[in-house]
Amino acid sequence: MKLFISRFYGFRPEIVPAITFSLAAYRDKLLADSAPGDRIVFVATQTAETLEDERGRLLGMAEIGRRAVDTRSFVTVWPLPPEMMQGDRIRYPSAIPMTRAWKFVDKPLLTEVFERQLPRSATQGAIPVKDADHFETLALNIMEVELPHSAALAREREILNNQCDLLPSRGPKQSPGRREFDVVKRDFGNVYVLRFGKRDVWKVGSSHDPAGRAASFNTNIPAVVTGESWSLHMTQRTGSSDQAHELEHLLKEILSRFSIGGEMFNCSVRDLDRAWHEQVVRPLFG
Repeated sequence: MKLFISRFYGFRPEIVPAITFSLAAYRDKLLADSAPGDRIVFVATQTAETLEDERGRLLGMAEIGRRAVDTRSFVTVWPLPPEMMQGDRIRYPSAIPMTRAWKFVDKPLLTEVFERQLPRSATQGAIPVKDADHFETLALNIMEVELPHSAALAREREILNNQCDLLPSRGPKQSPGRREFDVVKRDFGNVYVLRFGKRDVWKVGSSHDPAGRAASFNTNIPAVVTGESWSLHMTQRTGSSDQAHELEHLLKEILSRFSIGGEMFNCSVRDLDRAWHEQVVRPLFG
């Protein structure tokens, strides 16, 4: 999952479930650069149109829909919030529907999370978030926002889901067998949860070597610079790799409402423990 970011006057997905732009060219570029499941982060401008206590802060993020629409034809509320209007004219007439949205609970300043200020190109269009800022952003506390119920939005979610189904899959689950070489048959597996630093950010998976998986994920993280890395938080040995694979997906299902993409979840230790007991411990030990 890629993250993009742009400056906006505000973030009101419960009223306007759309990512809006002043020109169709900016909207169309984001559609071309993004893929199903990607998200955009909303950072508030420092201008007078933005509420004073939100200026310069990370407000939330939204899952990017897959169609170009006109703002007026898509939103159901009229008139739009004042910051989106210029007299009786829509300030941002070009849009992409949101299919999901999340608010950042603490609304931190951009400069508290990102290594440096955004370039001018993020003022009207959207730019990709750098890797280091990506991890920091996904580690923030979030709360999902309920978007307005409408046939148009249901249609956008259906389009997105259909496109996600066409993406390359992870392939078949692990299985011993013979191809052009002998594969060592293992009669066990492990389902595991990794934790990123001391944050409530978790990664769920299954493997014969959970510690090795953590080490492989950390090869892409400059831990010497960030001071944080993935570590093994909990693991459970199972009777087979198939069983571990099944428990992994049961655990991901129950945690899906906390998903932040990339098989990662942002939830409290209490919520994680409850899900682990229900989907891993109980099926194995009753």
